[in-house]
Amino acid sequence: GHFGNWELMLMSGKMFGLPINIVYRPMDFKPLEAFIVRFRTRFGARLIPKKKGIRKILDRLSQGELVGILLDQNVARREGVFAPFFNMPACTNTGMALLALKTGAPVVPMFLVREEKYQYRTIILPPLPLVNTGNKNRDVEANTAIYNQAIEDMVRQYPDQWFWVHRRWNTKPLPATGI
Repeated sequence: GHFGNWELMLMSGKMFGLPINIVYRPMDFKPLEAFIVRFRTRFGARLIPKKKGIRKILDRLSQGELVGILLDQNVARREGVFAPFFNMPACTNTGMALLALKTGAPVVPMFLVREEKYQYRTIILPPLPLVNTGNKNRDVEANTAIYNQAIEDMVRQYPDQWFWVHRRWNTKPLPATGI
């Protein structure tokens, strides 16, 4: 998630000698986009635009590379499922769950926590369990709920470090029809 200094996390690939790829949404304002791309790639990270990036993501995963995805933003209904986040249904992107189910790639939460001025600690949690019962829709919902819970747990520990400027609960579930 957008937690601690997630931008510094881009250096972790270089520090650990691992290629790191980041899925991102390009900025609409092109001068800012150019700055962000330069900043994010200067330590060797490769950027994969969110739209039309699935082939690159699958290719990089098949080569054993890391792919970073931030999952704490609201998405449209067609892109997500509703999974609990702070006891409220949050429309969350299904991409990570679909990738994990398709490739078997582990989902390993990583956070960069600010300790003191100019000092950070990387927290790498154990791989999250993969629910794979064969019911794709339910598995995606269950795995997405697990991912949201991992982010929520970290936000509860360090609430001042979650960069919450997004309208996380903007997309609402459709009202139940009772049918």
